[in-house]
Amino acid sequence: MELNQSELYEFFEIKYGHPSTTGWSPRRRLKYGYYQPADIYEATVRNLVNSDTKWIDVGGGRAVFPDNSALAEMLANNCKKLVAVDPSENVLENPYADEMAMCIFEDFNTEEKFDLATFEIEKRTQEN
Repeated sequence: MELNQSELYEFFEIKYGHPSTTGWSPRRRLKYGYYQPADIYEATVRNLVNSDTKWIDVGGGRAVFPDNSALAEMLANNCKKLVAVDPSENVLENPYADEMAMCIFEDFNTEEKFDLATFEIEKRTQEN
């Protein structure tokens, strides 16, 4: 799925606000057509979610999009169902999930079928 400039601009305004009111860094990225990987990911998910979507988010904990609560709320309200699965207790703090499961994904047991699955890759730092 390829995103067009119009979709990316709409996404920019959801996440950062109107270019005239946002900080210099997002405004400069917009000017040169550069979008961070998280921006592309979030904009792609935005295009995949509709009112019929049953969505499972794996490993996101308390936030589907940690740096974009406005989009998380918008998509959670628009989809048919959002299920959050994470072994951490913070999954129980997810304000947008219809259902939360505190377990590793391999232990999550359901007969439900999902249209969309997203997952958070744990960020690791290299020790020197």
